[in-house]
Amino acid sequence: VREAPLLAAVAREIIDMFEGADLAGFNSVGFDAPLLENELRRVGTDFSLAGRRHLDAMRIFHRMEPRTLEAAYRKYCGKDLTEAHAALADVEATLEVLDAMVARYDELSGDVTALHEVSNPDEGRWVDRSRKFEWDDDGNAVFAFGKHGGRPLAQIARQHPDYLTWMLGKDFSDEVSGILRDALQGRFPEKE
Repeated sequence: VREAPLLAAVAREIIDMFEGADLAGFNSVGFDAPLLENELRRVGTDFSLAGRRHLDAMRIFHRMEPRTLEAAYRKYCGKDLTEAHAALADVEATLEVLDAMVARYDELSGDVTALHEVSNPDEGRWVDRSRKFEWDDDGNAVFAFGKHGGRPLAQIARQHPDYLTWMLGKDFSDEVSGILRDALQGRFPEKE
């Protein structure tokens, strides 16, 4: 990337390439397309992908293979969950699904610690449960997403406090909101 031309220098070429084109990608509706639009706008264009046909293989995959308890119960247990969202039925179905997964996949064992590790890979990497912040090699909390991804929370709090305030107005978890409020007060998470 270091040797590549600046985006501003090739923006018109990129825009021309997309002229009249249909789009396809994996998670491109939620990630690639907005990223491209935003970056091209930052260099002064009015580029928009609105009104184009956009095929997102991830969205199609999730539609065809839903990630719900009902879908997992059908896939792993071969039954329909008739009382979905009734607490006891959901608990019983979850246990059946876990048992069926352990039986199906050789790499899984019935050991709770091993299943925890499969459920939570790289658990020590994350500052918060929703994985919006992670620890860097020096034990500092850094953004794990968005335009400040990879940058230290303390740096963004100093240089762009308005970004943290903006985030507080969005639908983040209470845990993330607490981290943001603390950061605006100069208090940052500490790795245990």
